[in-house]
Amino acid sequence: MPFTHVAQILTTDFGVVSEKLEQLQAEMPASIRWEDWKNAAIKQKLTTETVLQQALARYYELEYRDNFDVPQLPEGFSDKVSIRHLKNFVFCPFAYADGIWQVAVENPARTDLLDDLCRTWGLRYQPVISHHQAIIDLINQVYDGTSAATEEAVDNLDDQENFESILGVEEPEDLLEANDEEPIKRLVNSLLWQAAKDEASDVHIDPSPKSTVVRYRIDGVLHQVTTLPR
Repeated sequence: MPFTHVAQILTTDFGVVSEKLEQLQAEMPASIRWEDWKNAAIKQKLTTETVLQQALARYYELEYRDNFDVPQLPEGFSDKVSIRHLKNFVFCPFAYADGIWQVAVENPARTDLLDDLCRTWGLRYQPVISHHQAIIDLINQVYDGTSAATEEAVDNLDDQENFESILGVEEPEDLLEANDEEPIKRLVNSLLWQAAKDEASDVHIDPSPKSTVVRYRIDGVLHQVTTLPR
């Protein structure tokens, strides 16, 4: 990462004191990552994360955004890509057209997983730089958005229909030895299997007089999965 050039942009375009940036640069090892350099600058109160990310965008000649509209992704994306992977690498697609993803990224130099995904899907991508919390909020929005389709599927199910279709995954061998005459056991198995697939830390089942809401906690955030009729 050419921190010297980013520091120059911070000074000329955003008025950050050059001497303090030079001192920070001298204190940092040559192999430091952008995220660590950025956090050090924020900790020393040299500037804000938003300004740092804007400077990074100008260096790479990329668009910068503070927030995003409702994401539009290829069908099945949230079923095939783990929310944990997106949060670990801090990126999230938010628009798709003509075989090209627009992808919110924190660091455009850290895109190994994104490159692999695009090769798998046969797509190209255009990075758009944003700040960390905006991308995390976007990721949560993408995965929360899948709950509406799930609820619609539940409404359309017959009582005896296999609930694995609700969750869009192939159900494993039934640990409770359930069969088609035991839909509740099959439902529980499917919910637990999907929770494991999504790397959820816990499953919340909240009954009420009219329905039962199922939520997964993923990376500390509760995501509604489905609403089951009473």
